[in-house]
Amino acid sequence: MFPDAPTERGRRHLETLTRLAGKGWEAAIVFLAQREDVEKFQPNHREDPRFAEALGEAWRKGVKVYAYRAAFNGRVLKLLGRIPVELCGGGY
Repeated sequence: MFPDAPTERGRRHLETLTRLAGKGWEAAIVFLAQREDVEKFQPNHREDPRFAEALGEAWRKGVKVYAYRAAFNGRVLKLLGRIPVELCGGGY
């Protein structure tokens, strides 16, 4: 789950992407989990409900939300594939 602490800056970025999407721009956000065992991405509603709400609103307004898992050995980052994004209990 993301974030592990409230992120005002992250929420502001989402609000900017939402405004751009509302003006017809293509907008997207990518979350990268640097763990090989991650099965899905979901916002941490408990830790930062405002961020979770902003992410859901961004998605509803057309911001594309992507998540990937990766392995990092200190030198090389290897993408291991896309993982599902789960907003409000439903993945897509």
